[in-house]
Parts: sequence; structure tokens; C-alpha cells
Amino acid sequence: MERRRPAVHGGERLTGHGHRVYSVAFRPDGDLLASGGGDKTVRLWDVSDPAAPKPVSGPLTTTEAVYSVAFAPDGKLLAGGCADGKVHLWNMAIPAKPVPLGAPLTAPDNVDSIAFAADGELLAAGGTDRTIRLWEVTRSGSPQASP
Repeated sequence: MERRRPAVHGGERLTGHGHRVYSVAFRPDGDLLASGGGDKTVRLWDVSDPAAPKPVSGPLTTTEAVYSVAFAPDGKLLAGGCADGKVHLWNMAIPAKPVPLGAPLTAPDNVDSIAFAADGELLAAGGTDRTIRLWEVTRSGSPQASP
């Protein structure tokens, strides 16, 4: 049975970032929204009722501006790609209490775009160095560089 959302007219405003918002991504179930901004934060929003969205937790801090955010297909992992070439990962099993997963992954330049493979076991990051980096993300959430 398909879930129907209430109609929203006029676009609800989600505020909180101290600088421009560069990226937004929905968790696959559509109830959680992540936003990445120039203020070096990722913010999480409960949008299960689009007419009354609300913050889920405090901001997740990063090392530099967050240019891209993406959820794994199962919604249990969130990645944020930053201007300093770092990709931060958080365990999202409990959205109100995201848990950082170790040290950030490192690419040589800005991370402008990130995406998970359909099975959630491969993470791709593209940036200003005109390359794409791949990491295998194991079931435990520990990333490993792909050969």
C-alpha cells in the first residue's frame, strides 16, 4: 500500500545553516532529509509531515564546507563530501543520535558529488581533480579503498 503525503503548498522553509546550502538528500523512506552547507555542517530534518518539518538532532560538524550528502540505500549510513577532500560517514541507525564512523575518507581535492551503489556497499566521490574515488563500505560500516 502506497503512503500518501499531505499536500504542501508554498514550500516550507527549513532554516539553521549559517551559510549557503550546497546539497540535500532524502533517506530512501522519504521521512528524513539531510542538508550540507558552507557552515561546515550537515543538518537532519524530520519531514514525515512536510507541513511541519523539524530538526532531528544537532548539526553534524565536518572539517570544511559540505558540498554533497547522500544516504545509503538502506538509510543506515550517511555520507558528506567536503571542500577539503574529506568524506565523513555517520551511522544513522538512530537518526536522533548519528554516530561518526571513524576518521573521514580522504580524496586529494574537493568532493563535489557522492553516491552509493544500489547495494550500499560501494561509495563513489567525484571532485575538482577530475577523478572519481571508490570505497568499499563493509557491512560493519568500515570503509576500505577499492583497488
